[in-house]
Amino acid sequence: MIWKIWTESEQDKLGGGIYLFEDEATAQAYLEMHAARLKQMGVEEVRGQIFDINAPLSTINQGPIGE
Repeated sequence: MIWKIWTESEQDKLGGGIYLFEDEATAQAYLEMHAARLKQMGVEEVRGQIFDINAPLSTINQGPIGE
């Protein structure tokens, strides 16, 4: 993992994050491990989705994309 931005909605009792990984394989492995760990802790619904980085658009806003 390169970085994580923590997110939460106190009102809806939801938490999560936006992550940047070195590659898709690393992201998938982390998602599987983290989802299993959360489910063991009693979290019933774990949602995760892996996206590609749009580097040209991220660069416009100096997005910290690890390049």
